Amino acid sequence: KRNRRLEEAACSAGSVSPGEHKPAGEYERLLDAVRSDTHPDDVWLVRWSIEQATRLREATSLRWCDVDLTARTIRLSHTKTIHLAEERGPEIRPLMPGARALLREKLASFDAPPSPEDLIFDVGDERAFSVRYGRMVKRAGLHDLTFHDLRHTFATYAIAEGVDVKTVSDLLGHANASMTLDVYADALADSKRA
Repeated sequence: KRNRRLEEAACSAGSVSPGEHKPAGEYERLLDAVRSDTHPDDVWLVRWSIEQATRLREATSLRWCDVDLTARTIRLSHTKTIHLAEERGPEIRPLMPGARALLREKLASFDAPPSPEDLIFDVGDERAFSVRYGRMVKRAGLHDLTFHDLRHTFATYAIAEGVDVKTVSDLLGHANASMTLDVYADALADSKRA
């Protein structure tokens, strides 16, 4: 299975505090390329994906009313298993500390509070963002790095920081921990060796 990750990522997965690691390597090169883009929310979206591990559709459909900063949860209506959301209602996932800090930072950047129905990441059409993202990856000199790989980066670093597989599974929205184990067994084995 494809499972590319950013090298030297500085995500604050698990118990790591935001900003505890200094960004370096591929992570910093990617953020530099994204910051130089003309769409200001692109950088917020890329940082969010590394901190929260949502899929592109989940992140681009997220509205301010879907976030509870106090309860530290997000409500996702557009998940990969949308048929379950239609049956059971939106999926509730924990809001990671780094993602929470990022949202607070984004809120502080506004002149006036956003409407609850406003999209958090105004990146336009998903396909257009994907094309821009591909160009940013090229500009950063990175190879074979999809947007979904940012999700893998989060999961790998969460496991390396000692977050248990069940919690990582919940954060990723996997149906069960065995699915997470199937995808991230190598990261789990590496974390046990360390």
